Amino acid sequence: MSQEANSVTWARRPQRRASAWSLLVFASSLAQVGCSSAERATPSPAPPEFAAPEAASSESVTEAGDDQRTGLYSNQPRLSPAIVSGGTFNQMFDAKVNGQVYAQPLVSQGTLLVVTETNDVYGLDPELGSERWHKNFGAPFDPAPLPCGDLTPSIGITGTPVIDSANTAYFFVKTTQDGVTSTVLHAIDVAKGGEKSGFPVTIAGAASNAPNLRFDAVHHLQRPGLLLMAGKVYGAFGAHCDRGPYQGWIVGVTTDGRNQTRWVTNTSRDGGGIWQSGGGIMSDGAGRMFVATGNGGALDGPIPGSRASMMSNFGEAIVRVDVQSDGSLQAKDFFAPYDAIELDDADLDFASGAPVALPDSFGTTAHPHLLVAVGKEGHVYLLDRDNLGGIGVPPSPGEPGADPSVFRSPARGGVWSKPAVWPGDGGYVYVPTASPNSTDNAGTKGYLYAYRRGLSVDGKPTLDLAATSKEEFGFSSSRPIVTSNGLSPGTAVVWIVHAPNGDGAGAQLQAFRATPNASGDFELLFQASVGQSSKFNPPGVGNGRIYVGTRDGHVLGFGSPVTPILTADATDFENVVVGSSRTVEVRVTADKALTIQKVTSSSAEFEVPQIAPATLAAGASTIVPVTFRPSSIGPKGASLVFTSDLGTVSTPLSGKGISATGKLEVSRLAVSFGGALVGHELTEPIVLRNVGATTLTLQAFIAPMAPFSALQLPDAGSQLEPDQTMTLTLRFAPTAAGKYTDSFDIQTSGGQAKVLLTGTCASSSGHLSITPLDVDFGRVPVGETRSAQFEVKNSGGLPLQITKSKPPVQGQFSAASELAEGTGLEVGDALMESVSFAPSAEGDYEDVWVLNSTGDNGVLQVKFHGTGVAAP
Repeated sequence: MSQEANSVTWARRPQRRASAWSLLVFASSLAQVGCSSAERATPSPAPPEFAAPEAASSESVTEAGDDQRTGLYSNQPRLSPAIVSGGTFNQMFDAKVNGQVYAQPLVSQGTLLVVTETNDVYGLDPELGSERWHKNFGAPFDPAPLPCGDLTPSIGITGTPVIDSANTAYFFVKTTQDGVTSTVLHAIDVAKGGEKSGFPVTIAGAASNAPNLRFDAVHHLQRPGLLLMAGKVYGAFGAHCDRGPYQGWIVGVTTDGRNQTRWVTNTSRDGGGIWQSGGGIMSDGAGRMFVATGNGGALDGPIPGSRASMMSNFGEAIVRVDVQSDGSLQAKDFFAPYDAIELDDADLDFASGAPVALPDSFGTTAHPHLLVAVGKEGHVYLLDRDNLGGIGVPPSPGEPGADPSVFRSPARGGVWSKPAVWPGDGGYVYVPTASPNSTDNAGTKGYLYAYRRGLSVDGKPTLDLAATSKEEFGFSSSRPIVTSNGLSPGTAVVWIVHAPNGDGAGAQLQAFRATPNASGDFELLFQASVGQSSKFNPPGVGNGRIYVGTRDGHVLGFGSPVTPILTADATDFENVVVGSSRTVEVRVTADKALTIQKVTSSSAEFEVPQIAPATLAAGASTIVPVTFRPSSIGPKGASLVFTSDLGTVSTPLSGKGISATGKLEVSRLAVSFGGALVGHELTEPIVLRNVGATTLTLQAFIAPMAPFSALQLPDAGSQLEPDQTMTLTLRFAPTAAGKYTDSFDIQTSGGQAKVLLTGTCASSSGHLSITPLDVDFGRVPVGETRSAQFEVKNSGGLPLQITKSKPPVQGQFSAASELAEGTGLEVGDALMESVSFAPSAEGDYEDVWVLNSTGDNGVLQVKFHGTGVAAP
């Protein structure tokens, strides 16, 4: 097969000109897409319920942990979709704490551990929220002198702790005592709060790979979750609002507190911070860890990953760092996007998303061990953990860049988060975005996307878009997590803290069924208000409970009754041909003595016979036969409802109706490429799937005309087995400005499909214009306030996105409006931003509002001046 179409399978359509009509944005018809013949291995073990994925370690718990950072809690039968949506699940308590909660709440051996930005640490009752113990670990750091407004008014404990098997929690504290700022590692007993012998340990000293660089506690923030590996606790550090001097640091301290290890990402310049929106350091095995680095020190390719140990700077990269025989750290492999330099200039940090290792069930023989990476640019990358690939060839005039990644999705909005993983039901990865597509005009809004495991024409792993949330997610929404009952089909729930805007006000805890429906929609199972959420902070999980820490100093617990009256396994009928049926016996067990009065189904496609009342002792079981008889093609779901003298309980049923013969399903029937510059290209995948019971033959493709094309099409006569998928790549490579439309036709033995293609091309990128760039408030009496405005406008030819927005933080000047990172501006869009000046004393004052975007002009600063004078 060639890069273009095979001559046997193509038919040419007459040339179409670019039309001048306005570009339409067509809704995609999305369907679930699956995997085919890739080898499957046992998924990585799921974390035990007392160890949070952002903190757990294989050393901290018997046999399992979540060092791979999948966000999966697979031992939560009390958080099934039926229970979460059944009406009994609700808020259990609201506990007030001192300070903002930016670290994920953790449950360990019957205690809920909560840490805050005022350096307060709490041990709470996980059922009642009542306080068992509370300690303060020193005055927090005041970030105002830097200045940085990301975490105000204080910074204390930010990174999520890690807890070992002895119930000892390790966490970094940033504190200022007598004018001296320190970063200190503490180790406490979770049950009672006592400090472990050998602790606390102050972080200090030079980096092993850069003896000229010493750890600077003032300028470094410990944001990512901690990792416990081989008797050492590791934490990663970045900057406060890019205020230098700073690097990305990894610091390791032995669990007896006697030894430190220090390593930096950049040895010759500032940058390369490790912050990852709070996501933890990832490890996929003994002595190996992976981190994402941000702006500063970006690489210019091509450079193979094998040269990592010889390199001095790792900006905008995924870096594998290995523990050496003497305990020191060394970079051994890396990946950076081919356009890392451009990402660096635009502040489109790769480090905005933490790396996640996928279970082996997502891999293939050629690529058995995969990693998911995301960043502000919005692409989702699949990387080979055993060969990250280095950095590829950057783009040149007329030639696109080339990434060494296994797969890269189209950009669907910036990511300040990390993915979560559900290996069941075919395999899904969930990615929330906090900015719109280029064709949206949704302000700071983004969406929760579900990607399903798939394969390309040449057998490489892909992630195919399977669902898009109807709900819009604002900047600062949390990282998602997944709960399930093992890998049983239909038991998984995706949890996320939904923030409507950057300040987190009006946030909600939301729960979605993990498997999307045939229309590509998530089913919302539960939602509840949580107040003001903390940036990117995910819910905690423990023993059928969900915990949310907030920016306004609260910890909320959610759950259903402690002891259910009866339990039944979720049942998946798998594929059943439309018009036929399959019967499965569902076992139900009484947790209390009761009488089951009747059993019903919520859908006529799942039939339940009339059953006489059954009286069961506690622990006794009975069998209910259920028949699945699908009336149409596609995924089906229902609830099996048990009515008893003690109440009503339901359990989920799922299945899929398929055609008796091979039948074609296409993930999208309309593809909008958005906007591209002249001479540049965009690609979008579509997924073909056989939803029938017999083999489907691909007969022919009718190609679109330039500037559209299809890459690497299969040969005529290629086949898809039942439920097998194939990912095709469509390209938009315009050479002249204009708006274009065409179609791509597919002919198979199981039906035909026409995919509408649209795209627009401009001669210039987005351009961020700010008027004025210098704002003088003049002389303002002390005690009075004066306001001024400046305009932020996209005066370029393509949409752009705000990637950095740091308002003034000195106190005399304050932002009266919000311009959140992730805000999208269409061509010609303008926003008015307001700043007030309220001098507290006589004198001259200055401050700035720092802005950057995906436009072509880099970082801009709006400067503010004012003089405080005596009141008349």
